[in-house]
Amino acid sequence: MAILIVEDNKVSARFIEIILQKDEHQTVTANGAENALEILADRTDVELIISDIVMPGKDGIELIQEIRDNPSWANIPIIMCSCLLDVTTVKKAAKSGCNHYLIKPIRKAELLKKVNEALGAETSGDRI
Repeated sequence: MAILIVEDNKVSARFIEIILQKDEHQTVTANGAENALEILADRTDVELIISDIVMPGKDGIELIQEIRDNPSWANIPIIMCSCLLDVTTVKKAAKSGCNHYLIKPIRKAELLKKVNEALGAETSGDRI
């Protein structure tokens, strides 16, 4: 099973990859929302999505909405990672269906905690 990292910043994407791979998770990286949707269409082994919000083209909130609207992907847990910490953005993310919201810069322990929580909540549909 794989964790899909959706991040347009290559350094941030690699940082998340390294943390997850050291914790023995398989990862696949998309450089934006459109690329993420292509990966989801091609792969059935994605068990978790970690996505930035601010990206060129479709943003992370729009990505969540498309994922939640697709019955094949609707139950995949989603962790949003963003430098946006205003209440409006967090509420939008929660309303769209993300399970967890992390503020950048990401801390390793917090990321791994949320990943483990999200994977454990995969079938329960828990949200933020």
